[in-house]
Amino acid sequence: MVNRLWGRLSYIMVLAGLLSLIPAFWLKHYLKQPLISLGNHFEQISKRNWKVPFYWEGDNDFEKLSDQFEKMRQNLMRYDRAQKTFIQHASHELKTPIMVVKSYAQAVKDGILPKENIESTMDVIIQESNRMEKRVKDMLYYTKLDAMKESPLEMEVFPFGSIAYGIEQRFRLHREEVKITVKGDNVKLRGDKELLRVLLENLVENALRYAVDSIELIAEEEEDNISISVVNNGENIPEKELDHIFTPFRKGNKGQFGLGLAIVKRICEIHGGFPLIFNESEGVRFTIVLPKLDRASEDEGSN
Repeated sequence: MVNRLWGRLSYIMVLAGLLSLIPAFWLKHYLKQPLISLGNHFEQISKRNWKVPFYWEGDNDFEKLSDQFEKMRQNLMRYDRAQKTFIQHASHELKTPIMVVKSYAQAVKDGILPKENIESTMDVIIQESNRMEKRVKDMLYYTKLDAMKESPLEMEVFPFGSIAYGIEQRFRLHREEVKITVKGDNVKLRGDKELLRVLLENLVENALRYAVDSIELIAEEEEDNISISVVNNGENIPEKELDHIFTPFRKGNKGQFGLGLAIVKRICEIHGGFPLIFNESEGVRFTIVLPKLDRASEDEGSN
């Protein structure tokens, strides 16, 4: 009887094993198709060919996976476009000063002075070299800020005046007819001091291009946040430019290209804030909104 039971059990196990192959083959086929499709798209992406969209209709889990893959593909496309645009603008920005320096140097070599004398000619070469150096530094700094999004900031608590007065002293001689004033110097900020200094420097440098005779650096503590504003009494910015003012290499209303305001926006975002711009009756206000200090941070700053 035991032998018969073992024999029947063996038959049952063999039969169950054979029958289990049916759902196993079906499951293999069920999983194989979307995985093959996904693998093909991954292979295309590895070759930087991400123009073909990916959609999968069927099981909810695979649909969710395909949606996530599609978002990744779109992000890669946006990043690729941004990189190409950046390189195009960067090459365009550097092309002009390089051509000027090259043509002036060649003229001097040939014994021709484009300006009145050798000193004036050399001044043009130095000026264009300085412009090119500044643009290269801005581009390197702008790309460096991308990596800083993933790394911890050197956060500290400090009064607004500790960076504002230094910037006022640095820029007061750039245009002697423009008076720079500081308000809210005791307002406490929490962030990377060096980054916020660069942010404020870029705002003041931009304001100096357009101010008539005054620039105000203002820090204000509000209910839910802290705002840093730079106000100049120059002409208003055209309405069509307001939405693009922080775009990299965007041409301003006085023909100025650059990355200064784009750097401002990126530093602001790294600190969890956002930039604003307003046309006022007597000038333009650039405002940076930052998260307000919590009690622990305030105690840290006071200590």
